[in-house]
Amino acid sequence: MSAEQRITFDSSGLDATLNYLKDRTQGNFHALVASKGNAFAFKHYQ
Repeated sequence: MSAEQRITFDSSGLDATLNYLKDRTQGNFHALVASKGNAFAFKHYQ
């Protein structure tokens, strides 16, 4: 019997985080907290 396991990561919040850290504008902040990939920010600000 062969078992295959895959681990997947939700990296959708990574780009928003990097954009916000490079340029801390209000628009980038909203993109950061709207991203479900960034669960902490999403839960805190929604």
